[in-house]
Amino acid sequence: MGYAHGSDAQTVHWVISHPEIEIFVAADTQDRPVGMVSLSHRPQLRLRGRIATVDELVVTESWRRRGVGKALMQQVLERCGARALSVKRLEVSAYALEELRTFYVSCGFVQVDNLVMRHADLERQHGQ
Repeated sequence: MGYAHGSDAQTVHWVISHPEIEIFVAADTQDRPVGMVSLSHRPQLRLRGRIATVDELVVTESWRRRGVGKALMQQVLERCGARALSVKRLEVSAYALEELRTFYVSCGFVQVDNLVMRHADLERQHGQ
């Protein structure tokens, strides 16, 4: 899924079994994974509610620029909505690559500082 050194089985098990981490996977017509996004969420006192972070979003190279990333982010936004998690803040670290920042802006995020972006609609909905 785009990681040069992959990941070890112990960490994979830890992530997929953690109660505050959710993973959404996109697959091709033969049910092979072509993309994934991991979302972590937790309560935060200051916000008086739940904060969530897109920890990882990867799409295999041959499936990039075909809507897979947008579809995965749509799943995240639906999960973060009022009917599910009622997230008050959704963040993503958009490090270094300008094309990633551009992608996240197209998904509704706004630049907060050089490393953090937050989803604008969730911020507005909760008056943050």
